[in-house]
Amino acid sequence: MKKFIIIFIFFFSIFSFAQETTKDNLTKLYIATFDRAPDIDGIEYWLEANLTLEEVAQSFFDQDETRNKYSSTLSTEDFVLAIYQNLFKRTPDTEGKAYWVTELDNARVSSSLFILAVTNGSQGDDALILENKTEVGFYFMLYKLSDLVEAKDVMSAVTKDTATVSQAYKKIDSYAILNGTFQPLPKKTRQSISYDSDGNSVTDSSLKDDAFYALGTIANYERDSTNEVVTDHVTQLMWQDDSAVTQTQKPYVAQANYDTGDYTNTSGDTAVSYCGQLSLGEYRDWRLPTIDELMSLPIKGLSSSTAPIDTVFQNISSANYWTSSEIADSNDGNSMIQDLDQSIWVVNFESNHDDWINKSDNRPFIRCVRSIGDTTTRTFTRDDTGVVKDNKSGLYWQDEYSTSVPNINWENAIEYCENLSLGTYDDWRLPNFNELYSIADRSKYSPSINTNAFKEVIPHHYWSSTTIEDKKSYAWSVNFYYGYGDSGDWQIKSETNRVRCVRSPH
Repeated sequence: MKKFIIIFIFFFSIFSFAQETTKDNLTKLYIATFDRAPDIDGIEYWLEANLTLEEVAQSFFDQDETRNKYSSTLSTEDFVLAIYQNLFKRTPDTEGKAYWVTELDNARVSSSLFILAVTNGSQGDDALILENKTEVGFYFMLYKLSDLVEAKDVMSAVTKDTATVSQAYKKIDSYAILNGTFQPLPKKTRQSISYDSDGNSVTDSSLKDDAFYALGTIANYERDSTNEVVTDHVTQLMWQDDSAVTQTQKPYVAQANYDTGDYTNTSGDTAVSYCGQLSLGEYRDWRLPTIDELMSLPIKGLSSSTAPIDTVFQNISSANYWTSSEIADSNDGNSMIQDLDQSIWVVNFESNHDDWINKSDNRPFIRCVRSIGDTTTRTFTRDDTGVVKDNKSGLYWQDEYSTSVPNINWENAIEYCENLSLGTYDDWRLPNFNELYSIADRSKYSPSINTNAFKEVIPHHYWSSTTIEDKKSYAWSVNFYYGYGDSGDWQIKSETNRVRCVRSPH
């Protein structure tokens, strides 16, 4: 009976694979044959070759890499064992191994067909391992890496445990940084459960929200306990993390300067001076972070009962922290809100949102930062189909609407993006909060976005796909008048807001 099942899986697998050659199937073929992640050039070559997957698999055995890996002196049994190790990190069961060795030795099955059959017949833990390896392979290709040693290394520790995928992603980030191909996508929000408009959990994958896609860069922090600093390898920033972070409170502008209307004078005993004079570890080039830098720390997809930022940080206060970013529109007599030049952006780490606060307030805390690498300015390119590419992250954004920018409720916004076809793409989705927040330009107002690239803009709330964990019938939005995503932008999902869809780089 077991042999019958093996034979059935074999013929079913070959029939299935003969139907189409996809990026997903090719990635699994690379894993099975070479025990490594694929390079994007190789994948694109085979996708354009107009071959069935069986023909591609056979062609692999004409490659030098395959000949070197599986020498002519390798026994059939060792070949079978190697493929199982490549795919599943285990040996096959005795009966299964004997079956495949016999079939291969008697030339009833070719090496390439054997690989396809075992790959497509994976079940249970084997299927989980292979899917995790495939995700790692996609991420490796995203950053256009091609070194074969690195390609093998990132796969070496991947198991059925999703934590091993995160570790592999961190390796890939490090390799991409060294290779100069790193394009930091906004970080994952870490939302893990989908909630509908009534706040009920959805487990059947019918709701294509933030938790469904779970996209973004894995946080990659490293703490130096000796110097009491935390390095963020994604943003290329180093953060102060000594006890002073939860103890030091100073105004942004000294009261004397504030009282005379000198709102930009940060001299004296202020937050700006504190960072400028800070000596921590071996470093002297500390400064106050910008709003974009400080907002890279909050974890938007978790509840307020958890740590507001990654627990690699050992000094955390649920309070306001200063930034160095002025509010656009500050000195305009036509301001929607007057006297904004007296306030400045802060980040509230109790509810994990941005806010404004009076510059003379002496209650906010200070977490200084320093740059450790390239912090490329965000630029955009707009094509003639109304698709805007973020050249820093690689994300593609909708900027063409058949009539006008939709004003619809949250679930309809998700459905709208899922059904969108724009340019040559049909894989659009509603952006998560971190993605949407990344394109807001808080140095501009009404609208707070790069209007050279984005032409279709309404300075109002735009939906994100991220639910507010503490209020599950609400979702985060970004207001593109000033570019904020504070607690005032917790929007009940039944309300109507604007929509701008996004697609991931491939």
